[in-house]
Parts: sequence; structure tokens; C-alpha cells
Amino acid sequence: MSHWGRRNAKDELMASFVVSGYYTAITMALFTDLGYYKANFEMAEPMSWGSGAGCALLTDKCVTDGATLYPDMFCTDSSDATLRCTSDRQSLGTCAIYQDDTIPPEFQYFATKQGSMRGAMMEYCPFIAPMNGTGCMDGNETIMPGSVVSPSSRCLTGENLRMGSTVVGDVCMQLRCGEGTLSVRYKGSEEWHPCAPGQKLTPPAPFTAGSIRCPLFS
Repeated sequence: MSHWGRRNAKDELMASFVVSGYYTAITMALFTDLGYYKANFEMAEPMSWGSGAGCALLTDKCVTDGATLYPDMFCTDSSDATLRCTSDRQSLGTCAIYQDDTIPPEFQYFATKQGSMRGAMMEYCPFIAPMNGTGCMDGNETIMPGSVVSPSSRCLTGENLRMGSTVVGDVCMQLRCGEGTLSVRYKGSEEWHPCAPGQKLTPPAPFTAGSIRCPLFS
């Protein structure tokens, strides 16, 4: 097998369709086992897809009866146009589900024949696909409400975020790491705010409601 199935290794360098292409410990272990390479595991990048999901991820269906046990990886509602973080936190996007009458029965997760835009490479599992112009590092802020685009920006989860009558969804924020801590800078603010894993921060104007959930980091 030349590449891993994207459904289980979407953001890995060895996935069958590469976007992020991370050198995680799993990818490094593969190259080491080939016998041609020697990996420096201290330089391994964090896993953005499947981290902490457990072995059941490899055997469970991604979606069962229209619901998923892995909401950070798979999605189920294509009618929600709210922008959400992609799994690698580098972009914003929406749930990529399409009608497809050719989906094999074993990959039909919904009452109607719907599946992901990547089809068989993802075993038809739906996921948040990036939208054009919404990259946290190089996107267009005019189509990314509440986001800050910069080389140091990554996507953070928003909870009931609003800017007036606009429902914001998730947002790209500037991040700064140092001495085991993470700080964020909001849109319209010059201050850095400490952001502990799992902590919820209430951003100031132009936001009018909601909070931002601080991510795990390593």
C-alpha cells in the first residue's frame, strides 16, 4: 500500500490526498520501519486528525443514524452555513456533504444517499472542508466575520459568537506560544490574552455575544 486511507489519516503526510501533510510520530514510525530512514521523533508534529479518538475510530462508522461520536472530525449537517474550523485549524469551512447515488451500501450513513466530497478516499465520511479565501494565514477577512488573518493565526472554536445580528461560528485568531502557555489576540484588540486549555474567553467588541474555547496545545 503506497498511502494510508484518508478517512483514518486525513492530515498525515502519507494520506492518499494531502493538504496538511504533517510529520507526526505515526508517519515517522512508518518511514523508520521501511529501513531507509532514521527519524528524529523529538521533531514530530502534533496529530490534528484522530488524536485521542482511541482505537474504536478504526472500527466504528464515522456516522451512525445521522450522528457521529467524533464531532471534531466528522460532521452531519450540510444545511448549516456557519463557518467552522477545519481539522488542522488552518482554515474555515462548512460540512461537505453531497448527494451521490453511487455510494456503496456499506458507506451510506444517512437516510438518503449522501457522502463527502472526497468520496471513496474518505469512505464517504463527511467532514469540514475549507472554503476558498478562508485560510487563517492568507484568507480574506471580509468573508471571515470576526477573524484575524496573519501568519500566526489559527482557527479556534466559537460558542454562540455573534457580531450584532451576524452569527459568527468559529474564528481565526492570532496565537502566541511561550514557556508552556498560549495567548490569543482578538479582532480589534492589541492585547494578548492567556488561553488555558478548555478555558472559555469572552471577546470584546466587535463581538456582542458568545465565547471562544481555548484549544489543547503541545
